[in-house]
Amino acid sequence: MIQQDLLEIICCPNCKGDLTYNEQTSTLTCASCENVFEVADGIPILLPKSDGK
Repeated sequence: MIQQDLLEIICCPNCKGDLTYNEQTSTLTCASCENVFEVADGIPILLPKSDGK
């Protein structure tokens, strides 16, 4: 579970889009670029995607 006040202020590290929490999978999904980020023990793991360079 992620706190609602935290969900209101965090954004996607890649495109700065809004994130939607999925309680079933404990993930955050970006509405803009559709990247998915894990939430571990209530802590969002917002590591930006690497472009491989």
